[in-house]
Amino acid sequence: LGVTAQVDPVPTAEKLLGYLKDSGNDKLVRAHCPNAIAKLLEKTPPDAAIVKQSLNVFIDLAGSKKTTNEVLQSAVQALGMLGDGDMDLGQKIFATLKNVNEKGKNLQAKNFTAIALAQLGASVDDNHPIRTTTIKYLLEKMRKGKSTYRPWCGLALGAMAFYINGNGGTISSTVEHSLRDAFVDEKNPSRKGGYAIGLGLLKAETAKEDLRASMDTVSDASYRGYAAVALGLIGAREY
Repeated sequence: LGVTAQVDPVPTAEKLLGYLKDSGNDKLVRAHCPNAIAKLLEKTPPDAAIVKQSLNVFIDLAGSKKTTNEVLQSAVQALGMLGDGDMDLGQKIFATLKNVNEKGKNLQAKNFTAIALAQLGASVDDNHPIRTTTIKYLLEKMRKGKSTYRPWCGLALGAMAFYINGNGGTISSTVEHSLRDAFVDEKNPSRKGGYAIGLGLLKAETAKEDLRASMDTVSDASYRGYAAVALGLIGAREY
């Protein structure tokens, strides 16, 4: 339902929201609802009642200890997909995602908060406080966060730059420098791959040679694949 084009998506979104709110329904089916609702309402004005209602339900689910992991993960994703930092709910969405990352217990939901924060930060103009706040948070966690969350922050910063560039905006050069430093310093192939894709999405010209050289020194096949993809995303045809 989330990928069907509908003249008026509101009735379908309302039905899905009702199914999601009923905790007696199957948890896996419920877990598909937030994502589908966010896709259905993608072009609906942010101040529409159904959008605000949906976001408040996602916020409540993300903040409740009773929410199953599957529904929690989907609610986090949907907050990033549907949330707009310009809304009166913008700060509340940020606070909710931050809380899931710092106090939540499900690792995948915690990791998904990084991407959701990137989407939230990209939803506003270049000088908007939400943009500044999300970039600062992701940069801080990339430097000092838990080892499993750091590469997700690097990936998220690249994704944010990708979204922003697509909207005709720009992102601070500090992001590229910090992401490149994290990439160079990281020794773990799996985590290094996350930074590599982040650099690719950011189209980090300054990191091309570092990425290419890493393919000579890191033997891990999965990492080498990510590095190759990153070079392709940057457009490094010389390699």
